[in-house]
Amino acid sequence: MKLAEALIQRKDLSSDISDLKTRITNNSLVQEGTEPAEDPEALLLQLYDKLKRFESLVSRINYTNAITKLDYITLNEALTKRDVLQLTYTNLSSISNHASSTVSRYSKTEILNKATIDVQKMRKKLDKIAEERRKLETKIQSANWTIDLL
Repeated sequence: MKLAEALIQRKDLSSDISDLKTRITNNSLVQEGTEPAEDPEALLLQLYDKLKRFESLVSRINYTNAITKLDYITLNEALTKRDVLQLTYTNLSSISNHASSTVSRYSKTEILNKATIDVQKMRKKLDKIAEERRKLETKIQSANWTIDLL
């Protein structure tokens, strides 16, 4: 199985686990004298099975990411770098948007707000970060479809 397939399965299992939790919760309390629509004990068994499969799959994905090289770094390091690039982009974008916002003044006597950072320079940096993240994301996605799950 390819890593990408395992990631899809992980997402499906996560969704199934969430759905089972909802179904168990909905059937765990009923009015006296009525029966639940589904057997919560049977649903719990399904939940435990899915959780066990999820644990095994995530362990294999993490192991694969830890030892597989993507260019000069492990896939784990590439994923971390991608996440940090996204976090950097999100924060700098928020800062530059705030610094570039204009406040309407009703008269010349009102206090004028000025940006204390170079917004144009920051936007250029944001463009570079976005490009670097896109390139890295493309490499990661490509690798996911070529790497076998260990």
